[in-house]
Amino acid sequence: MNETAKKRRDWVKNAAIIFLSIMLVLTFFSNTIMNYSLPEVATQAVTSGTITTKVRGSGTVSVSEPYNVTVKESRVIKSVDVKKGDVVEKGAILFELEDSDSTELKEAESTLSQLILDYQKAILNGDTSLSKVNQIEEGKITDMTTLQQKVENAKNAVKAAEDDVAARTSDVASIQKQVDLLNNETVDTSDEEAAVTKANKALTKAQAALSKAENTKTSTEEKVLEFGSSIGEVRTLYSSKETAYNDAVTAYDTAKKAFDAVTTTDSTYADLKAALDSATKAKDTAASEFEKVKASKSSIDSALSAYDKAAAAYESATTKVTDCTQAVTEAEAALTAKTSSTANKNELADLNGQLIEANDQLTRANATLTEAQSDQEDILKQVLEEVDLGGQNDKIKEQQEKVDKLKSEAIGATIEAPVAGTVTSLAKAAGESTTPDEALAVIQIADKGFSLSFSVSEQQAKSVAVGDVADIEDSWNYEDCKVTLASIKADSESKGKNKLLVFDVTGEISDGQQLNVTVGSKSANYDLIVPTSAIREDKNGKFILTVESKNSPLGNRYIATRVDVEILASDETQTAVSAGLYGYEYVITTSTKPVEAGKQVRLAD
Repeated sequence: MNETAKKRRDWVKNAAIIFLSIMLVLTFFSNTIMNYSLPEVATQAVTSGTITTKVRGSGTVSVSEPYNVTVKESRVIKSVDVKKGDVVEKGAILFELEDSDSTELKEAESTLSQLILDYQKAILNGDTSLSKVNQIEEGKITDMTTLQQKVENAKNAVKAAEDDVAARTSDVASIQKQVDLLNNETVDTSDEEAAVTKANKALTKAQAALSKAENTKTSTEEKVLEFGSSIGEVRTLYSSKETAYNDAVTAYDTAKKAFDAVTTTDSTYADLKAALDSATKAKDTAASEFEKVKASKSSIDSALSAYDKAAAAYESATTKVTDCTQAVTEAEAALTAKTSSTANKNELADLNGQLIEANDQLTRANATLTEAQSDQEDILKQVLEEVDLGGQNDKIKEQQEKVDKLKSEAIGATIEAPVAGTVTSLAKAAGESTTPDEALAVIQIADKGFSLSFSVSEQQAKSVAVGDVADIEDSWNYEDCKVTLASIKADSESKGKNKLLVFDVTGEISDGQQLNVTVGSKSANYDLIVPTSAIREDKNGKFILTVESKNSPLGNRYIATRVDVEILASDETQTAVSAGLYGYEYVITTSTKPVEAGKQVRLAD
């Protein structure tokens, strides 16, 4: 049993030793392979010491203070009377021009005409008075402060009117609310309102019956009037005819009785006979007329009866309407009496009076607001018209001055040399047009030298001084040439970051030649100096890569670390820097592959 356990332990121990050995071998080869795949770098230590500064640069030689021949107009060149390299005297003819106005003058005159036309249209289309137009043209334009004050005053007037309208509206709403609350406190008038409604319905019904009775009365009256011009006449006519007939019969009977009582021998016989005849004739006539009336008596009686009945119905309906009208009046009076019997009757009456006054004030406030808004529109319109016309008038004056200036500056048919010297360049040929302020020709003024310039860092500029003589590369080609630092000024193209070194160049040299120069030889001590080959640069600025050592179970590992630097000085091989270094670091100078900050590298043997 013990023997078996011992063998098992030996087997486990041997397996563990074999596994660890294999892992050690694999790790060794893995690290060896990885190391050979890493960039191999060469390093040098950061040092301190002295650097003798020299500034190097190159530039193109140009004529010092050349004279550019320019014109202010666009004109067509007819001919060119000189060529490059010609020596000319002051006043010599350089170019001949075609005889015509300049493009600028034509355009300026066209613009002036359009401005005047627009100004006149604005006057005709606006409401500006003639006196105001005259003031504007005389330059007597109201100052902007006054115009702004007028607009501000009108604006304030509108604001005050708006505030007043808002206040009056609020007052009306407040009083109306109180009236509504009091109205809600009135007694119950439903019974009285129902009585008024009922009375009005009865009145409406009675009025309808009256209208119907009136129509019936009118209809029956028309039938009666067929027998006469009026009801009374019809009645009188029938009665008078009947009376006349009865009277005629009585007179006849009397005459007949008197005639029968005499004989033919009586002396009165003839008179009685004549009276009887006359009475007979009157009776017959009255009987005839009565018979005519009597014949229509039934119809007249029927018509009169219908009329009397209709008239009675009309009178009854009229009485009914009168009674119903009285009932409505009484019902409404009862309703009014009960409605006005609230406990707040006097207060409600007072509030209603206040409401009327508040509405009147609101109406007046709205009228004032409308007037203020209208005034504001008028003032704003007047101000804008004055400002617009004033601006247009100013533009016309400015354009007129431009036209006058162009006319006064108009050149003749030739362009002459303003100075004596050598023609170094010609920018235009015959048939081409000039451009305002463009250099048509460049003249090197007699007895003037040449210059050269290039940009350097501010630190480099501090290492040189005006008067330093620069060395020229390949100086054997320029035996009689001398380059001297003339000035140090800001480089505008670098936005103030760099300086521009300007040199005077004398000797056998010509315009356009390229020179490489070195200037300065100042020495200074610096705490941090690195090989110039260690300086790197990207979009974030200049930097160096140092090597940091890190311990591991398999040995040291080397990591590239970025350190930003500022260049203080440099010579052919070394550069002094300002950086967060201690002075004993190693910096990478060269590598077999591109190196990135934070990546592992291996050192060269």
